Amino acid sequence: MKNFKKVKEDFVCEKCGLVVSGDGYTDHCPKCLWGKHVDKDIPGDRQSDCRALMEAIETEYQKGGFRIHYKCQGCDHEFWVREGKEDDREKLIELSVIIRNDVGENKKTNFAQKTGKKTSKERGRKDSSRDFR
Repeated sequence: MKNFKKVKEDFVCEKCGLVVSGDGYTDHCPKCLWGKHVDKDIPGDRQSDCRALMEAIETEYQKGGFRIHYKCQGCDHEFWVREGKEDDREKLIELSVIIRNDVGENKKTNFAQKTGKKTSKERGRKDSSRDFR
């Protein structure tokens, strides 16, 4: 059995209304990151009866790219997918996972922390800790 079926199809995002041009690997909206539960057993099989919206609930940055964790709003099915080429980086960063350390404290790990690059929001902020004497 194959583990992926390439299906090139365009769609209109049911969450934000963006017209999305599919490339055969597109499975969610690159603007809001929401998707639709259309696959059942194999990515691309389009066999799901659910058809509810899928919310991106968190992301994880590893090996130079993001993975997106989805949860279906209809049947609670969950799965992970790779980011798309056109995905909104700010949204991916906002959804970065929270990792609990051994002491029980939450530590936010995200793209900016792992790569040393700042988000556009961080670049625009003034550093209040600087002494301008």
